[in-house]
Amino acid sequence: LAPLTRPGPVDVMADVVSPLVGDVISVLIGVPLRLQDSGHISRVFSQVIGVSKRRKLEQELRDLRAALTEAFPDADDLVIGMKLSLAILGRDALMGTLGCSLHQVIAQGEGRAFDQIDWPQLPPRTGVPYIDRMALCPVSVAGKTYEPGAVLRGDLARLEQSDDARAPMSFFGAGAHLCLGRAISLDLWKVMMVALRTSGARARVQHYSLRRDDVFHVPETFLLEMF
Repeated sequence: LAPLTRPGPVDVMADVVSPLVGDVISVLIGVPLRLQDSGHISRVFSQVIGVSKRRKLEQELRDLRAALTEAFPDADDLVIGMKLSLAILGRDALMGTLGCSLHQVIAQGEGRAFDQIDWPQLPPRTGVPYIDRMALCPVSVAGKTYEPGAVLRGDLARLEQSDDARAPMSFFGAGAHLCLGRAISLDLWKVMMVALRTSGARARVQHYSLRRDDVFHVPETFLLEMF
């Protein structure tokens, strides 16, 4: 987070969020997550990426699986698969949540010193704008009945517009659908807020845009001028 505490230009995704998330995921899976900022592994869910990106994705998955197998030679396929899945599910979701949330807070408090900004206890934006679930039995939602096999989409991004301070907690679902990464995501956000709240730095947003992605909300460009 050091680039966010000293004067000068900052590429927030390249200089802060991407390496931070990469370090966290690396600790969790037990091997370095050596991906470029344009890493494709989390786009395995995408229905629109082209053949070229799909090939890069598959190569990244092969490389990561090979690294895991080398690091854990006695692990069975289930353990390797769980570590691989954690990297796939966690990287872009966490990058998006942190990047989009930082942008909202800094943009709303633009020009104010970080120690004067009211940093929220929960990330106000999510990197996962929707989730799909398939009905396993007849189910009624909002007065309409869905048969087994029907796919329902939960629009998590709509919660970003809620005035309820606890609404962001719903980003992570509940019960059997609780996000397995909720605890570490919230802990990481709190640690970041403590670090930034103690800084008297100020920031001005120079440019911000989301990448073209049909699965995650991840900033493609997030440039700040610190002063």
